[in-house]
Amino acid sequence: MIGLIKRLLGLPTTSADYLKRGDWHMELGDMDKAVAEYSTAVELDPSNAVAHCKLGLAKLESDWEGAVRAFDEAIRCNAQYADAYYHRGIAYRNNGSPWWFQALADLRRAIQLNPEHANARVAVGVMKSIEATWDPAKSALQLQQALAEFTEAIRLEPANPVLYEMRANVMEALGDTEGAERDRGKANELRTAKECWGDSGA
Repeated sequence: MIGLIKRLLGLPTTSADYLKRGDWHMELGDMDKAVAEYSTAVELDPSNAVAHCKLGLAKLESDWEGAVRAFDEAIRCNAQYADAYYHRGIAYRNNGSPWWFQALADLRRAIQLNPEHANARVAVGVMKSIEATWDPAKSALQLQQALAEFTEAIRLEPANPVLYEMRANVMEALGDTEGAERDRGKANELRTAKECWGDSGA
């Protein structure tokens, strides 16, 4: 009866309803309300991996451990859910060096599950670029791995100027100044084209 009344009044009744409300609060930047809505979505459907993952995202800034537990639950519900590994990997990476290699493992797992996951590839590329500064003996290998990830990310998002700039930095570090200049030129070209489209009102 209560569910019927809620439906008649246009109130949320299902996990999907609360997910939509959580998304709306996320877009508005109200994380506390988003957490509340996603928590209800999880209560109504504990096996909903997407709900757990979104709950983790909403908790990330205020409750790191709670966010990681939510990503853990998302993976428990669906071990093939690439985005859950990606977001948990980013959470681990952002929490500092103790979690660095766990972060890398999660991001690589996300790529394994979804080779088209451009964000995961970029994250691995950035991490490998950082690792290249740790040990000169391994620098070239780490930079080559970063280069490969940024190249794949560009294949997936060829209109993203930031990716060309990231790859240019790696090329420069590897001594490929010509390739670096070419990529920076491409990044400038893409930005100019975007500004022109914006000015045209299209």
